[in-house]
Amino acid sequence: MCSRVATGLRMVKREGGRATLRGVALAAAVALISACAGDSGESTTGATETETEGASEGSSSTETTGADSTETTAGPGTVSDGSSTGDGDGDGDGDGDGDGEDCVPAPELCDGVDNDCDPDTPDGADEQELGASCDGGDQDLCPEGVIACAGGTLSCSDLTDDSIELCDGVDNDCDPGTPDGAAEPELGVECDGEDSDVCVEGVWGCEEGTLRCGDQSDDTLEVCNELDDDCDGEPDNDCGCLVPSHYMTVQEAADAGCVMVLLEPNAPTSFNLAAPGSHRVLPYPADGIELETVNLTFQGQENEPRALSLERVRLAQLGINNFDPSASVIGDRLRIEGVVSEMGAVSLLGHNITISDSRFIDNVATKPGGPVNGAGVMRVQQAVNATIARCEFRGNSAAGDFDVAGALYLEAAPSSVRLINNLFEGNSANGANAGGAIFVDQGFGASDLIIENNTFVGNSNEFNGDASSIRCQHELSGGELRNNIMWMSEGKHISGCSEAPISYSAHQGGAVGVGNILDDPQFLEQESYTLGPQSPCVDAGDPGPEFLDGDNTVNDMGWTGGPGAK
Repeated sequence: MCSRVATGLRMVKREGGRATLRGVALAAAVALISACAGDSGESTTGATETETEGASEGSSSTETTGADSTETTAGPGTVSDGSSTGDGDGDGDGDGDGDGEDCVPAPELCDGVDNDCDPDTPDGADEQELGASCDGGDQDLCPEGVIACAGGTLSCSDLTDDSIELCDGVDNDCDPGTPDGAAEPELGVECDGEDSDVCVEGVWGCEEGTLRCGDQSDDTLEVCNELDDDCDGEPDNDCGCLVPSHYMTVQEAADAGCVMVLLEPNAPTSFNLAAPGSHRVLPYPADGIELETVNLTFQGQENEPRALSLERVRLAQLGINNFDPSASVIGDRLRIEGVVSEMGAVSLLGHNITISDSRFIDNVATKPGGPVNGAGVMRVQQAVNATIARCEFRGNSAAGDFDVAGALYLEAAPSSVRLINNLFEGNSANGANAGGAIFVDQGFGASDLIIENNTFVGNSNEFNGDASSIRCQHELSGGELRNNIMWMSEGKHISGCSEAPISYSAHQGGAVGVGNILDDPQFLEQESYTLGPQSPCVDAGDPGPEFLDGDNTVNDMGWTGGPGAK
């Protein structure tokens, strides 16, 4: 009872060590306190000095003074008699805030108020968004922060700058609607491509995560017309002579000293060129021209090196003879398709001949009684320092059963030939002594033959399943085969060639040698025969530094790998 009475005396103000009571008359307060003290056997002598005010209008202050004049005040969690209330603030309502009103616990919101009546609970602890990922006030849509409660307000902690959309195949700004590379400063700026002119014929664009110039045009050639056709600032420098507008024949233009001979659409479709110097022969305009038979020859040996090239033409027959060891001949970006010949559409003889980036499709070699020493595409004879690179041989064939090849026939010594980064697909020969794609004649002997980073797929020899791709009439002691893929054929890929080491290659059916594998190459598709990302042929070629891919990674097997790949 006494504790309830003490609790009922609402202490509202303390001044100068005196307790001020409101709402209870002074006499009643004293009487109640004395009664409680008497009941408990405690003496009130010297206990308190109490002042009350405002009990009723006209009431006055009264002091009660004990013998020792000692004052006792109510401390935290106690009433004036010193008994504990148990709530830590002296008002007895249990909420700890001293306002005399009970606290009703509620979810702790982010509002700077102790909603759950627990001062130890962080502000906003019950907010459902707290800790969730969020995007700040930048221009991107990337959630680079979390929701936090600060100063009684929910806010995002993302204070990063804008994540701009680069050309890298990544959604940098987290907005699928933004094109890749949209923030690249070069995007849309005019540019010149990889052709030989300096004419600005494209703009920078973002393709497959890489900035590329949209100039896909062929070379704008400098014609002898007093104009600056190639945009280099100098009209008619190293200009080309037009056939037949300037000269009636290719030979006349070359004899007149024209370094570049440009074939107009009405130029002669067949010609022989005995080159007196260095010359380029190519079509004008650059969208190509169809020729019949072309023969290019270097006779004798000159004191100065000479170079001759035939570029970007479609033709039926090509013969190259180079008898000058210091001269070179190039056939570049040629196309021979659907040609029927007796011994082959192309004949190469002599020194320093290169055939590059060309396509040979569906050509046939056939001869009454069957061809001897023939190929569907090309005969290479006594060729010293010959290179065939980045070419496609598809669907070519040769009839007959003796010394024939679906694509290439190699003969006569001394020779040195490199076959680099070529695709041999679907070529065929039907003979016991024949190769589905390549035949190496007995006369080639111990000459050098490097077959490196080529892809052979689907080649066949119906009469000799052991030579679906390559047939050698001897041991090929000067040969080396590395980083190749031979797949999708029945029987064996190679017959003969027993002394030519095979290494770091994928051979269906297996091959003895260092680094060879039996695994399926896993081509992405059967047109370009590029390798899928999980292909076992990726980074599985010869690890030597001289064989690294263009991106400085380990050589990929097949025609798309190695330093010479497109």
